[in-house]
Amino acid sequence: MSTLNLFCKYAKMRSIQNRPALLYRHIAKEIPKLLMIYSIVNFGEKNARKAVRSFFYERSDAKDPRVIKHLLNWGYYELEETMLQHKQKNHLLALLEARTDDPHFSKALGANATEEEFLNSPWLE
Repeated sequence: MSTLNLFCKYAKMRSIQNRPALLYRHIAKEIPKLLMIYSIVNFGEKNARKAVRSFFYERSDAKDPRVIKHLLNWGYYELEETMLQHKQKNHLLALLEARTDDPHFSKALGANATEEEFLNSPWLE
């Protein structure tokens, strides 16, 4: 079984003060690779980074150190799972699309999309 051990590397870093920023940097570094692995060519790195950033801003009001530690552990776990391709393309697209403001992305795979809009969506090959 393959493993990246991102979480183990993170657990050893006790001296780093700004751990959420470090997690964001790790994710941002992996975005081009993830888009290539999952063949998401038309979503764009900029939109993917914007979606990831919105996850961080959504939980920026957490002040309890135990909650912050749990969120960081969860973030590294999700990153490792995604890098090892334990998610499918539609799972990743659903996470990313829900975070962008572009109505084309949020509507194309949504429940209210027509069949024609769905078939003309840019990521269907």
